Amino acid sequence: MFTWGLISMLTAFVVGPKSFAAARFLLGLAEAGFTPGIYPYFTHWFPGKWRAKVTAAFFVGIPVANMIGSPISGALLQLGGLHGLRSWQWLLLIEGVPAVLLGIACLFLLADRPEKAKWLSADEKRSLERRLAFEQGDIGAKHGTNLRDAMINWRVFVLAFVNFCGIVGSVGVGMWMPQMIKQFGVGHAVVGWLTAIPYAIPYLVGVFAMLWWARVANRAANRIPYGRVRW
Repeated sequence: MFTWGLISMLTAFVVGPKSFAAARFLLGLAEAGFTPGIYPYFTHWFPGKWRAKVTAAFFVGIPVANMIGSPISGALLQLGGLHGLRSWQWLLLIEGVPAVLLGIACLFLLADRPEKAKWLSADEKRSLERRLAFEQGDIGAKHGTNLRDAMINWRVFVLAFVNFCGIVGSVGVGMWMPQMIKQFGVGHAVVGWLTAIPYAIPYLVGVFAMLWWARVANRAANRIPYGRVRW
C-alpha cells in the first residue's frame, strides 16, 4: 500500500511518454502484490467458515470506491493552477496520500499472525492456531503445499485468464468513460458525477449481493461452486 500510494503521487511529476510509461509500470508492480497478499493474510487469521464473509467484505471496497471516487476526482480537478500545479497533478498527489498513510498504519496496527496479537488471550491464540493449522494441513494434503503444485494446476491458469479478462474490461471502462463524457463539453465536476452514475446501481446491487452470497456459501458444505460466481 505504501509503495502503491507513493508511486501514484510521483506520477504527478512525469514529463513525457517515457516517464509516464515507467511510472505506470512501477505502479503495476506495486499494485500487483496487494490483493494476492490479502488472501494468505486472511488464511492466517480466519477459519474457513468465516473466510467467505471476510473476502466479500474486502471486495465491497471496490464498488464503494468506484461510487465515491468519481465525484471526488471531479472535485479535485477543480484545483488546477493552485501553487503552480495542474488539476491532474493535484488529483494524483491527494488521492495517493491515503494509501501511504494507511500502509504505514498497517505496519503498526495489524499483527501478522494470532500469536503476535496483544489483544488476544493465550487460550484464544492457542485455539485459533490449532484450528487454522488443522485446516491448512487438510488443504495441503488435498491440493499440495508448494509453488510447483500451483504452477502445474490447469485450474490456476484458467482462473487467472478469467480474472485478466474481467480486469481489462473494468479498467478499460474506468479509464476511458470520463474521456468520452468530457467530449460532450461538460465541466470536470459534472464528468465525475456522470461517471459515477453507471457504476452506482450495479455496484450498489453488487455490495449487497456479495455479502448475501458469502453468507449462503458459508452455510454450504461445499463452497467451491459459490466461488465461481463473482459479482
